[in-house]
Amino acid sequence: TPSPRHAVFHHYNFASVGRRDSYGQFIHREKFYDLPLDFYRDYQDRVKLYLLEVANDVFNRNS
Repeated sequence: TPSPRHAVFHHYNFASVGRRDSYGQFIHREKFYDLPLDFYRDYQDRVKLYLLEVANDVFNRNS
C-alpha cells in the first residue's frame, strides 16, 4: 500500500491545489468540507486508484 512517508512522494513533489495562509492551511478549506458524503467516497476511491497506479508504475517495472 502506498504511504505518503515513502520517498517517491518526497522526490516527485506532489503539489496541492489552492492557496494557503501563513500557517500552511488552505484558505477556503471549509468549502471543501461542505461537499456531500457521496462526493468524498468517490474522491477517495479515485485518489486510491490513482496512487495505486502510480505505485505500480514506479515499483513494478518489467525492464
